[in-house]
Amino acid sequence: MKPFKILKEAKDVLSDLTFELKYSKDKDKQAKRLNKLIKALNCLDGLLVYKYKTDALNITLYSLIYEWFNMFGVGNGNDIPLHQMINEIDRDLMYHSDYKKREIVSMLETNAIQNMIKNDTLKDWDGKYENYDKLLVDLVNEFKQQFVWKK
Repeated sequence: MKPFKILKEAKDVLSDLTFELKYSKDKDKQAKRLNKLIKALNCLDGLLVYKYKTDALNITLYSLIYEWFNMFGVGNGNDIPLHQMINEIDRDLMYHSDYKKREIVSMLETNAIQNMIKNDTLKDWDGKYENYDKLLVDLVNEFKQQFVWKK
């Protein structure tokens, strides 16, 4: 089930119904119904874009745990950093996503400066970073649109 496609189709139907409203015998009643549908679709659209809840959350958490295990060499017999990992995930979930996004943007900016130093191009830099915030938001929204809803 692809909810973004279903939502787009519903918006197309809503557009058709809005066009047909001018030919309705009971325009007030139809307008109220259309307004309720518009509110419902806008609410669903907001949920899909900003609070997408699917099996993807489980996949993301498993991927994060896998990366932690990989980083600490758990597959090579090293100790499992369970307490550190749980504390880190709890901390990340406690704060708004903007907090984590800001951490990533800061890391990308530092990386850009380090690369300019390494390539001896820092002297040519105009002091402006790429718009990493927008790039991250777009990337995350692209991922969310690829999620598959499970029944």
